[in-house]
Amino acid sequence: LFNSGTESLIIRGLDILEPNSEMISRNFVLLNRSTTIPPGSIGTITLQFTPQTSGLTTASLRIRSNSVRGDIAIRLQGRSERPE
Repeated sequence: LFNSGTESLIIRGLDILEPNSEMISRNFVLLNRSTTIPPGSIGTITLQFTPQTSGLTTASLRIRSNSVRGDIAIRLQGRSERPE
């Protein structure tokens, strides 16, 4: 996550949501994140794919911060195959 602004970007919260829903996804787990990103710097968000079923799984990562652009949504996708 790159902060191109002139103020520190403060991450207030992260939600991993099921598609078209406000339900929290169990298919992706937040491992760690940056909480404050200074101007001109990069912060990290680390997720792990933990599929509950086989096949294609999607979710949305919603980043809540002090950005003047509001919340940011990033589409997440993973595919799991059943072991033979």
